Amino acid sequence: MCDTLVALGPATKDGISLFAKNSDRPPRECQRLVQLPRRAGGARVRCQYLEILSLCMHAEPLDNTTASMVVALPSDGLVSAWVSLGSPCVGAFLPIYPEASIPPRLGLGGEAPDPASPWWRMRDLLTLVERDFARFGPVVRARWDALEERLVAEAREVEARALAAADGSTVLTAFMEDALDRHLAEAARLVRELTGSA
Repeated sequence: MCDTLVALGPATKDGISLFAKNSDRPPRECQRLVQLPRRAGGARVRCQYLEILSLCMHAEPLDNTTASMVVALPSDGLVSAWVSLGSPCVGAFLPIYPEASIPPRLGLGGEAPDPASPWWRMRDLLTLVERDFARFGPVVRARWDALEERLVAEAREVEARALAAADGSTVLTAFMEDALDRHLAEAARLVRELTGSA
């Protein structure tokens, strides 16, 4: 099974061509997920047969990435999505499990800025980082990398407990809520620190 998506230059805002392709593996075959180092918006990424622009775009002249997601579809085990609320270059990926109750706070926010919205909070952080990406980007990235590392390690144990529990969705829901709490607390700390560094 293979899907390919191409948006040619005339169809994109900035006149660049975008290319995306999924794996040619059988649909139920497990695929190893690998996180590669993030690259600044507009950076070139070497793939197997060609070089393309990084899809993580967070600074001029390119528009911002508004969210990113990686989904694991194992042949056995739990389906999980790891979602970044905003630009993945200045955010962390959080675990989401469709088998559980998604934290309602993730549904907050709309067109206008809303301090209760996790999405708008991440937009505020992005705005601060963009003032001096070379200075603030690595600081923010290091903090999110540490949180992601802890969450990935914890997810293995949580998923095992959820699979063994009579009501595994309760275990997964609690983990998602806790991960979001920690994410928002870290984002608030970063905003305070970067605001003080102006």
